[in-house]
Amino acid sequence: IMNVSIIIPTYNRFDLLKTCLDSVEKYTNLKDKEIVIVSNGCKDKTVRYIKLKQDTGMPYKLLEFPRPIGFPKAINVGALASDGEYLVFLNNDAVILLSTVDIWIDCLMKPFLEDSLVAVSGPVKVENIESKMCFILFFCAMVKRSIYEELSGVDEIFSPGYGEDVDFCIRAQLNGYRIAQIPYETGTLPKRNGFDVVNYPINHDSTQTFRHIPDHNKNYAKNSQILKQRYGK
Repeated sequence: IMNVSIIIPTYNRFDLLKTCLDSVEKYTNLKDKEIVIVSNGCKDKTVRYIKLKQDTGMPYKLLEFPRPIGFPKAINVGALASDGEYLVFLNNDAVILLSTVDIWIDCLMKPFLEDSLVAVSGPVKVENIESKMCFILFFCAMVKRSIYEELSGVDEIFSPGYGEDVDFCIRAQLNGYRIAQIPYETGTLPKRNGFDVVNYPINHDSTQTFRHIPDHNKNYAKNSQILKQRYGK
């Protein structure tokens, strides 16, 4: 049985993706897992590289889109094409750090095994300003497939990206589910050294991708406004 699907949307920046994949392959047992790459209008070496991986028999799936479709749609189509009972959303600029094989996955999985109402787990939990509710950042997050489908995935109104993880986590909580920060609940943001998350083996340089979207600030403002209208107290 396919237990975990690791879904990585990627938009060019093959250098980042390759570093990310090297780390995932090194620190993950891929026997009961698959890696789903959503090529979001990539014009670089991405597609060729993933096809070579498939040729060697590695558990890669490739979804190719000639033009960028945005992050929310990319993770929705990735989820749809995947087989895992649990979905891991991972940004292409995240790197798994030196650790025991599968510890990063086991940490994400632990809250689900302890509580059937957990919908999302991840290393960074933040309060959203507009709604005053907490959410898990989707740069690295595990979601239970059955709940993802029940809530119809992330809302693509947030394309090209920002706020879809906030909206999904709020909807999950309003439907009676829980979100869990790992490796443990601190009640506050974990102390971070640069972009390293303490006690969890990942590094994320979020400046690498979203900041380069044209009209980044305008998009941020638009999506903040949607969240405010939906959930503002």
